[in-house]
Order: sequence, then C-alpha cells, then structure tokens
Amino acid sequence: SRGFPIFFESHYRFFHYLQMTRVLHRHAALMKARSIGFSEINASLSARLYTINRGSRVMITCYKDDFLKTTFSKFDSALTFLNNCTQGGMFKPRLTDKELHKKSGFQRKVNGQFEDAGFKSEVIGINGSKPSNIRGDRVDLLIFDEAGSWPNLTTAIIQGQELCEVQGVPRGIMLY
Repeated sequence: SRGFPIFFESHYRFFHYLQMTRVLHRHAALMKARSIGFSEINASLSARLYTINRGSRVMITCYKDDFLKTTFSKFDSALTFLNNCTQGGMFKPRLTDKELHKKSGFQRKVNGQFEDAGFKSEVIGINGSKPSNIRGDRVDLLIFDEAGSWPNLTTAIIQGQELCEVQGVPRGIMLY
C-alpha cells in the first residue's frame, strides 16, 4: 500500500547536502538510520535525471544482486508512475528496456543507416561485488546503494572514481 510519504529532517538535510556537492563538485557520503527511505530517494534521483536531463547517465550499484534488483525496481516504479500519471508529459520512449538498463530515445533512419535519437538518457544497474565490474562510460551520478554493509567498499569507490572524475576533479557525483 502506498500513502503519502513521511518526511524527516534528515531528508531536508540530505537534499541540502546533495545540492552543496553539486555546487562544490564533491562526492557525497551519508550516514543515516535504516528504513527511512533512502533507497527510494536514490531511485527518484535516478528517475529525475533520466526524465529531465538529456543525455544523462546514472549507475546504480550494489554488492548483492537482490539489493540491486530491489533498488532498480524502485527506479522503474518511479518511471512507471511518471509515464502513467503525468498525461504523457514525462514519457520517454525507450531504446533499451532491460531489467537493469533503461535508455530513452528511439531509432531513426538517416542515409539508410539507423541511428539513436531522442533524449538518450540512461540508468544502468551493476552488481559491484567485484569492484572491477564498476566500469564503463562517464556518469553524472554513481550511487553505491546499501554501502553501509558493503565489503570492500573502499576498493569499489576507487574504481568508481574513474566514472565520475577527470584528473581528480569530479564531473559527476558519487553517492554512498
């Protein structure tokens, strides 16, 4: 059953902190209580970038598949809500629609060749149990969900820096 969410002061502080990380080009580490909705917040941050920022890239990573699938399903639920409840205002056609990879856009034919077109924002889910799995193209947001109980988190974060930084300067945000 879904109802109106309960907001805590920690939510306000988190969003203020997150905005500071954007302005100052820093990463974000968060210590918090359990079961106060931060996986849902991570999912909604991903859905916001996917829906509003053309060409954005988000990676959600967890060290266990069941955690990853749960968080990614929350992201997918947020997209479903936007698609069904905004009278088409937030709808994005999908180039890729896999369990752990969503990419908006469509294909069009140009000079006899198909090419990707449209919004082209994407969200990818990666199992980070092996930190070497955390790789790919640069991302605007890299979420290490359930980081508090992640073995080898430091190694995973170091691996993730390559996706978010250029010569040590953050271009995207790591959130753990």
